Amino acid sequence: MDANQLTALLAHGDRRTAAALLVRHFAPAVFSLCRAMVRDAQLAEDLSQDAFARAFGALGGFRAEASPRTWLLKIARNRCLDHLARASRAPWGREPDPEPDDHPGDHVPPAELLARREDAERAMAVLGETERALVVLHFGHGVGYPELADSFGIAQGTVRMRVSRALARMRDALGNDDDRPTGRHAVVDADAAASGAFSYDASEITEASFDFDQATQATDAELTLDEDFEEELAPSTLGDVSESLLGAPREPTFETLRDDVSSALWSQLEALAARIPL
Repeated sequence: MDANQLTALLAHGDRRTAAALLVRHFAPAVFSLCRAMVRDAQLAEDLSQDAFARAFGALGGFRAEASPRTWLLKIARNRCLDHLARASRAPWGREPDPEPDDHPGDHVPPAELLARREDAERAMAVLGETERALVVLHFGHGVGYPELADSFGIAQGTVRMRVSRALARMRDALGNDDDRPTGRHAVVDADAAASGAFSYDASEITEASFDFDQATQATDAELTLDEDFEEELAPSTLGDVSESLLGAPREPTFETLRDDVSSALWSQLEALAARIPL
């Protein structure tokens, strides 16, 4: 569902259908963001409902300045931050941005970190709220760097750097795991990961949202990535744009990073949409 579809439905006064489509297309991403930030499934469901309720109440003000998914993710993130503030916590995302060159110089292909659910959960346990959310949305739901930057209100270079740092910390968290496969078994597991642990989601085509002013202000250090990592994990900003415009395959998403939306949450969200007046 793109901004044009949503604005067309709203222009015809069909807010109920618009709300139902928002739930159908974006409930998993919203729930995953909330789950990553608050680390509690039941609380994440409550915050997801709150985010959708607020979005439905604000449908009349949607101006297509961002994609519907970006708009929803921003609302959900704000609800999570509000909750964390009330709980007297200091979420990682509210700390001052680290220096652009303050990131590790080597990187691990995500298949080595994210192919197994138990590895992904253990590795992400060391991350802060925003780091977890960025990793989950990028590698679990295929949300590109431009859209993450819009949703989280930070520069694209900073998003890339934070994802880079997060992967390095995840690697370190798993570095002393004696149970991880080695030798021939590691090759077999890597092959399995390449064939079945991730998938392309063609239904989610991210709207190109390249901010040239922002890009020109980014320092070289912000965008300096290891060559292999650049190839495997972080397509260039121009690459994000060309993929969106030309329909080229996006980088793979990992099923291990997708939280299942419970049938109860689906029902509650659908009921919220159905209560919108015709």
